[in-house]
Amino acid sequence: MYIRTHCVLFTSHLPAVLFSVPELPQPPQNLTVLKVTFDSVKLAWNSTVSTTTAPVKSYVVRYRQCNSTSDDYVEISVLKPEILVGGLSAQTAYEFHVLTVNDLGQSPSATSIVMTTRREGQAAIILFLLFNLYKLVSTATTYICLVLV
Repeated sequence: MYIRTHCVLFTSHLPAVLFSVPELPQPPQNLTVLKVTFDSVKLAWNSTVSTTTAPVKSYVVRYRQCNSTSDDYVEISVLKPEILVGGLSAQTAYEFHVLTVNDLGQSPSATSIVMTTRREGQAAIILFLLFNLYKLVSTATTYICLVLV
C-alpha cells in the first residue's frame, strides 16, 4: 500500500475517515554504465522502493548526443532496471537520463550520466593481439620465458 498524505474528515455525527493520496514515483538511483562498445552501452540503475508511491510500471531512458544542438531526446521504455542501447556512433559522447513511471506519471529526472563510446575496431584489435600472443606462447614458451627473465 502506498500512503503519503493523510486526509481526515471530521463531522459531528460520523466517525473520522482516513484516506491516502498516492504520489509520483521517485527517480531511480545509482545510474551506472556496465559496458561500453563502439556502438552500444549497457546501463543499470536501482529502483527506489517507497511506501508513499504507487508501484513502478516501467522506466523511461532518455538519451542524446552531447554535442547536439537540439533538445530532442531519444526515449525508450523498459520494464526492468537495465538497458542495452545500440545503434550509437563510435567515439561519441552521450548523455543519459532515467525516469520511473507509475500509474500517476513520471518521476522527476534523476542525475544524468555522460559517457563516450569506444573507437570502432578497438575490440577487434585487442582480440587479434591476444590470439597472436596465445599462438606465440603455445609455440615458443622457451623464448617467451627468456624474454621475461
